Amino acid sequence: GSGFGSALIEWWGGDGYSHMTTVLPFNPAYVIDSIVGRIGAIKAGVQLRPRDYLAAARVTWLTIPATNAQLAAVETALRSQIGKPYDKLGIWQFATGETRDRNWLDKSAWFCSELGIWAQQVAGICPDFPIQPNRITPGDALLIDCALGGVKP
Repeated sequence: GSGFGSALIEWWGGDGYSHMTTVLPFNPAYVIDSIVGRIGAIKAGVQLRPRDYLAAARVTWLTIPATNAQLAAVETALRSQIGKPYDKLGIWQFATGETRDRNWLDKSAWFCSELGIWAQQVAGICPDFPIQPNRITPGDALLIDCALGGVKP
């Protein structure tokens, strides 16, 4: 991403990435993700957005091996979260390092990387972690997806 908020997320995460989005597998012109601000008329939080809203961003796209049933399950999981707010408290905890009591799987609000990895877990693409982390940064999500066989298209 660009802007001050994205730069802070990149710095806090220590991995150079500020966002994760999921391209809809059967309609790749759209993504579902969670962001803090509006994009035109599209509200903040978890929303369906046109993929081209990322056209000006520095992006690393990955294709992750999955069956059609898993891809459909990812989309169903993501659609079930549309309208949920952006997890401002989670980002604050992420920024301050106060995440020890945080449950990243709390579905009341999301930030981008946690939403994407959760949907992959629901679909059976990403296994549950043997030890639950208390946060998943965009860089963590990239590493997880690479470990799952994600490759640049």
